[in-house]
Amino acid sequence: MKKIFAFGAAALLTFGMSSCSKSGTCTCEIFGISTSVDYTDLDSDEYDAVKTACTTGGICTWADS
Repeated sequence: MKKIFAFGAAALLTFGMSSCSKSGTCTCEIFGISTSVDYTDLDSDEYDAVKTACTTGGICTWADS
């Protein structure tokens, strides 16, 4: 449990110190029902991973914000 807390604290510190953050919205539509999830304060690697995961299935679209 201490390791998880330490990792979380380190991650928050890293995010807090990052100078360039990106954000976007993943919107999925299935059977006429649309659902969106906003992603904020992502570093470049996280942004690329989330954007790729969003658009891989073909039913979701990504919009930069």
